[in-house]
Amino acid sequence: MTPAARESLRRKFTFLLSGATGFALYYALSMLLVRIPGVGAGLAAFVAVLLSIPPTFLLQKHFTFRDRGAALPSLARYCVLQAFNAVAIGLLARLGRRVGLADEVNFIVSGSVVIVVSYLALSYLVFRPGKRP
Repeated sequence: MTPAARESLRRKFTFLLSGATGFALYYALSMLLVRIPGVGAGLAAFVAVLLSIPPTFLLQKHFTFRDRGAALPSLARYCVLQAFNAVAIGLLARLGRRVGLADEVNFIVSGSVVIVVSYLALSYLVFRPGKRP
């Protein structure tokens, strides 16, 4: 395996690992917040998503893409991407339901499409390739 192929494989693996860590953080925070009296599931999930963005961003920036650029511009692009992802996954899930996909299949397909798009956007738009070692 060439060094470039190894690096590409490492980046994809750490992308999934960083994303899974972000999801675990979101899930744990959601479960903690929903146990507070008066905090509903919707508010808990929303706050947990917001709280999980910074650590997930840092994992993606430093661990996955090894980006050396300024944090603030890439954080802004990362947040825009997360907003796009939320809208895209909602629209894809809605489309899946309209064409008759079972919810179990629908959410996996919708999420998978967004994961691939997110990886490509992070690779080329958020963390610029020229700023990696």
